[in-house]
Amino acid sequence: MKKSCIYLLTLLILFGSCRSSRPLTSTEKAGIGAEIGSFFGWLFGRAVGESIDGGRGEDIGGALGYMAGGIAGSTIAYNKSEREKAARAETARNYPAKTPAMSIPLLNIESCFAGNDDTQTDAPIVAGEEGWISFLIVNNGNYAALDVRPTVKLERGGSGIELQDVGPIGDIPARSSLIYSVPIATSPKLRDGKKVVVSIQLKEGKGYDMEKRKFTLKVSSNR
Repeated sequence: MKKSCIYLLTLLILFGSCRSSRPLTSTEKAGIGAEIGSFFGWLFGRAVGESIDGGRGEDIGGALGYMAGGIAGSTIAYNKSEREKAARAETARNYPAKTPAMSIPLLNIESCFAGNDDTQTDAPIVAGEEGWISFLIVNNGNYAALDVRPTVKLERGGSGIELQDVGPIGDIPARSSLIYSVPIATSPKLRDGKKVVVSIQLKEGKGYDMEKRKFTLKVSSNR
């Protein structure tokens, strides 16, 4: 009967330490260690005390064993928990988690400019001349942009200017750029200094589109 009571008490203490499914703190582990240490210290102390001085020694040994076992159990559990915590921190410092780069295309327009046969970049739209409107397109992503299709419009000031051929772009490799040009024909009656607002939107084959961007170009009546 005495052994059954001791066994039952041991189970109650052990199951009491499993109250929560969350990870225990060092302080909580120290508390559980104190409980278990006190219990086994009490058992050991009573056994030793009884062998020395009978019933009186049993009581004294149990009390001393309870205190000593509690202190020892608490210290051992706390120190073990702190060592494990330090080891996890050291591992995290030495082997940091690697964040994978996003493997998607990131399309953007860095600049827009006009050109003709005489000037290739950063020129105004020349009245009465054929030329083009060009866009510097970049893919800043880590994945190729597939089947890119532009939509180019003259948002404002486009009277007397005709966009002649807005064709598909195709694929743009990762971390690369290209110049996309749209041929234009202009009326000789365009006013010098007139501002033209042009927009471009990019559709990508897998849905990684670029929202509409607007740019302002000037008209020159003199070549």
